[in-house]
Amino acid sequence: MRNTTQYAAIIVIGIIALIAGVLFQVQALGYHPTRAIVLIVVGVILLISGIAGMMVTRNRSRL
Repeated sequence: MRNTTQYAAIIVIGIIALIAGVLFQVQALGYHPTRAIVLIVVGVILLISGIAGMMVTRNRSRL
């Protein structure tokens, strides 16, 4: 797998974690306040790291 594919997968997993966190927050999947916050934080971290990884990989390949 190429690095771009791996970072795209990280972004997709981050988006899924964000969606699951929001669903827990609005109690659509049950009442788990801690799980909702953890999923939202993990989703944001994965999303940021995936985007940053794609930028760094793309910039290094241009040099």
